[in-house]
Amino acid sequence: MGVIENLVAISDGVCRSEVIGYSRSGRPLLLLTITEPSTPDTAKSGIWVDGDMHPSEVLGSTACLNLATRLVQGWNKDRRIQELLMHKVFYILPRWCVDAVDTYLTTPYYPRGNNSVAYEVVGRISLEDIDGDGIIREMRVPNPAGAWRISTLDLRLMVPRQPGDSGPFYDLFPEGRYHTHAKTEFDSFVDLNRNFPYQFVASYSSGPNPLSEPETAAVAQFIRSHPNIGLALNLHTWAGVILTPFANPEDSLTSGDQILYDYIAQVAKDTLGYPCIPGWKFSPAALGSRAGTFVDWLYQECGVLAMAVELWGPLRKAGVVSNYVDPMIPRSDQENKKFLDWLTNNIPNAVRSWQPFHHPDLGMVEIGGINRKFVLENPPPNSRLLQDEVEHFISFVLKLAEGLPLVRLVDCKMNWLGHHQIELQLTVENTGYWPTSVTKRAELILPPVTVTIRYADNIQTKWEVGNLDGYGVEHLLDWISGNGSSFRAIGRRRVSRRYRIRLPSNYRGPLEIVLSSPRAGLHRYTLHIKKC
Repeated sequence: MGVIENLVAISDGVCRSEVIGYSRSGRPLLLLTITEPSTPDTAKSGIWVDGDMHPSEVLGSTACLNLATRLVQGWNKDRRIQELLMHKVFYILPRWCVDAVDTYLTTPYYPRGNNSVAYEVVGRISLEDIDGDGIIREMRVPNPAGAWRISTLDLRLMVPRQPGDSGPFYDLFPEGRYHTHAKTEFDSFVDLNRNFPYQFVASYSSGPNPLSEPETAAVAQFIRSHPNIGLALNLHTWAGVILTPFANPEDSLTSGDQILYDYIAQVAKDTLGYPCIPGWKFSPAALGSRAGTFVDWLYQECGVLAMAVELWGPLRKAGVVSNYVDPMIPRSDQENKKFLDWLTNNIPNAVRSWQPFHHPDLGMVEIGGINRKFVLENPPPNSRLLQDEVEHFISFVLKLAEGLPLVRLVDCKMNWLGHHQIELQLTVENTGYWPTSVTKRAELILPPVTVTIRYADNIQTKWEVGNLDGYGVEHLLDWISGNGSSFRAIGRRRVSRRYRIRLPSNYRGPLEIVLSSPRAGLHRYTLHIKKC
């Protein structure tokens, strides 16, 4: 029995799995829905978590499955989990790239997109495991005109050659076969995180059209049909940072939403130790290639409070950086040495010293370097480092989920007025931390909180309450009054209204009050009319 099937089997009904689509090769995309089952999941505030959008970032599926396991196992014994699942629903997609992840885990290759074939070319090198150790590392080839030399700090390190340096010098390549002419062919693939409609730009890795891929189309369809999803975490590796919308610096959040991301930044700092920055500040050199991202689409089209969570961050753990990691910028010789020493002390066999090898195309070379898959891109399997990363992530998710909105009828008074009339005084409140729409952006997209009163053959009276603030507004917003003294905003969390309703003559029966909100739940209350 697989992990997902086992979770469903032991869950007492709080966890179910469904296939929301299929990959290009026909593999199913399995989604877990985890919530107390007596109330429909769509009537609860929802949180979306996904992993393995990029096949090399398999820590994402591990984190997803560990989160699902914590929720299922906690249902019968953890009051915090019980409270969450009574009023919230978790939608967890452990693995997007079901085809290519299999290639990543069972071969030496590094697929980036949704293609299970992993032929990759860098210049004149087609990446291959030439020496047969199961890992594609680096090759250094002696060349008096080479651009690299051996570091004076550590013989395992290579550093860029500078004018006046002494040899020997080397060319440095990824491990693979060498071709006499630069190769331009590569297996076609689509980076799923470039295939979404918002700011889509057609390129070699984006796909021909938005949502052209079965995986992205399936996820988009599910999210569009579940407007109760107010919070989304899109898992990646390996920078150790939270990325918020947008990938383009010319885009901006709807007024009022930045304070929500400021709160997320504080939670991320407290639980994960990660900074939180807009996507466009991460690897600025890659700006042009980041159109059509999932997180930007979630926020802009659906009004979801969305973020990309770059898990792991080995450079920060090694003390190399104090802020976010930009994998594209060079590191100093001293920083690389510090990182290498941390790897040596904390991850066995993370680094292999250079070893001679007779290359079929280049003659005598040396092969060595880092195990990229389970050192840089992911923590080592079954390690304490992995366990700690997952535990911190779960703490982060649960803390955010607890802030989702929840509307309640907190007071209901009924007075008889005579002549078959009653007066209802209703008080509605959002008892959650975040607003009922979660984001200001969603207020432009989704309907507000509505009260519907039903009675006598489905006669209805409707009251559009509007969107209600959460109690977090009192923590997040400060205003400065005219005399310069500061005060906290109370916000619009609770509203009351009186209704006069004329009932049919001699009516006896239920009078149902229904509170509905796309993201703050659907709640029913019934009064019984005994005389009229």
